[in-house]
Amino acid sequence: MNTRITTGVLATLLGGITLLLPGLGQAGTIGYMDMCGNDQAAHAAAISAAGHTPVYVPVPDSEALATLDGLSVTNCDNGGFGTAYTDHLAAITAAVNGGMVLFVHDRTVTDAGSLLPGGGGIQTARSFAGGADIDFPAGSPILTGPGGVLNNTSLDGGSSSTHGFVYQASLPAGGSVLATRPGLLDGEGEGGFEGCEAYGYTGTKLNWCRNVCEKGYTGATLDMWIHRWVNKYHEDPPCAGGPALPPQEMEGATVSYPYGEGRVVYSTIPLDYYLAGSGGNPPRDNFNNVYLPNVIGWALPAPILD
Repeated sequence: MNTRITTGVLATLLGGITLLLPGLGQAGTIGYMDMCGNDQAAHAAAISAAGHTPVYVPVPDSEALATLDGLSVTNCDNGGFGTAYTDHLAAITAAVNGGMVLFVHDRTVTDAGSLLPGGGGIQTARSFAGGADIDFPAGSPILTGPGGVLNNTSLDGGSSSTHGFVYQASLPAGGSVLATRPGLLDGEGEGGFEGCEAYGYTGTKLNWCRNVCEKGYTGATLDMWIHRWVNKYHEDPPCAGGPALPPQEMEGATVSYPYGEGRVVYSTIPLDYYLAGSGGNPPRDNFNNVYLPNVIGWALPAPILD
């Protein structure tokens, strides 16, 4: 049953409070897709565990989206968003504006805001520092849900648990952080490398910083980019020890914000990796069987059955 209007109106009137209350929604239909075209059974199972009906959506065009209450997307590419998603961004944006909930779990992270409905002002940083550790703000609504209970160790130890973070202060009005990378939230890691965009770089300097610090190059390729950086700017790249940055308020690993009548949930967790059965366990089962159903169940509550 399509519940877009109900979910959107309640979210608009009562903001996050409504979504914290279980059982206010109805069982809905949630599409799922991977930008690389993978149809993962574990993805569908998580949607079912949240109390909804999963539908594989290889092409998220207007016709396919018209019957959905939510669309859950994973990005398996470390270098960018796939065309299966970007070619239909206008249709996805319109669907969210009309009340659909969009879930995106992303590996790329860099410039992700520009590819999210209403996310043009969102600032992200691709960074693997502390990437095996995920915590939750006090009172996070995804700590409990249809999948079970999470704590500050449930999602730790992945390779990687996150591929970066979202700056909390850049979220649109009404946005919130559901899961965090704990370093700066706990007052640790101040002055460390926090992503190239945090240094205010633009143009060539931003691109070269990403080549050195964020793209995962090794060997001769990394050595080439380090030498090019030093020869041009006469300083070490920031990830090798640069000027200290002021601590940010919170590094968001999973965040959410309203858009129109709908909502966007964005995460730097490379969830496709775990849904494919890869990675150590724990945390794999906690990602697949607890975390994802809880996120979906919070944003789109299923009814309580007597």
